[in-house]
Amino acid sequence: MRATAMIKKHGRYYWLDLWLGKKRIRRSLKTDEYHLAIERAHEISEDLKRGRTAGVTLAEFKARYLEWAR
Repeated sequence: MRATAMIKKHGRYYWLDLWLGKKRIRRSLKTDEYHLAIERAHEISEDLKRGRTAGVTLAEFKARYLEWAR
């Protein structure tokens, strides 16, 4: 899957603007330092490319949820 990413500054903080295929994902990088924003953007984009959201894959979330629901 092809990904295109940009880092933009809106107001005080930098934001990651990422396209995965036809889906647009925007995340705040919660920093006003450019170099730190680049590092965080790289980490977040790699997680999203692997299918991880909020640090958990869908399969991991499903297993945890089913265990909790029991």
